[in-house]
Amino acid sequence: MTSALVSKLTEVLGVEERIHRALRRLLSDERERMIELDAESLYELAMRKEVLAEEGRLAQDARLQVSADLARSLGLPTEGITLSQICLALGDAAGTLRDAQSRLVAVVRAVSELSEANQRLGGERLADVQTTLQLLGRLAPAASVESAGRSGSLVRRSA
Repeated sequence: MTSALVSKLTEVLGVEERIHRALRRLLSDERERMIELDAESLYELAMRKEVLAEEGRLAQDARLQVSADLARSLGLPTEGITLSQICLALGDAAGTLRDAQSRLVAVVRAVSELSEANQRLGGERLADVQTTLQLLGRLAPAASVESAGRSGSLVRRSA
């Protein structure tokens, strides 16, 4: 039973790793699209990221369930159990599980770093756009407008 659960948990970790690798590729694409200011592609990437996030949540739920089952079979408490604790309890039998955990941790770390970098870049790009709009607003002469008793301003457009 325990070896079957170890295999199952290793398999689930592999699924999570594949999801995070796909997310890492999407985040790299997202960075390029942000630099290009390609709003349509950014929207498509956001939709694909949502799908991956949902798949990731399902895989995480499966990992937590299988981890609890494995912990129970090893006589460990199931509440708050970690993969490291399970590997420690398994001893030498945890080889492939440790490898899968290490790969997942590495790819999750890479995704986190890319996500943070994209957030910074997104903030910078947004600030650039806002600054450009402010400059354009100052450069274009405004004309006074009377309309139905209300006054406002209208930006003149010139060719």
